[in-house]
Amino acid sequence: MILSVSSSSVGAFTAKQAIPVDGLVVGVGSSVNALISYDPNLTVAQITGGTIPAGNVSIISYIPAGQVQFLPSKIPVSAGESVFVAFSAAGTAVIYIEPT
Repeated sequence: MILSVSSSSVGAFTAKQAIPVDGLVVGVGSSVNALISYDPNLTVAQITGGTIPAGNVSIISYIPAGQVQFLPSKIPVSAGESVFVAFSAAGTAVIYIEPT
C-alpha cells in the first residue's frame, strides 16, 4: 500500500496522516526534504540543523529531496494511528506500507 501526503505550502509545513491498515512501514520517498515522525512538533530544519536530541524515538525517517529509501528495519504501524510528515517546502511524500 502506498500513502501519498502532499503540501502546497510555500514554506515549511507539517501534515497529519492517519494510517489506514495494520502493517509495516518498509519504505519512504519525497520530492522535497521531509521528515516522517510521531511528533507533530519536529521539523526538517531541526534535522538538517542538528538540533534534535540524540536518541529521539519518535522519528520514523528523514528523506532527502528526490530520494526513495527502503528501510532496513520495518516499522510496525497500526490502523488509526497518526504520523506526521514535515516538509521543507511544497511537495509530496510517500509512505510504503506492507499490510500485516
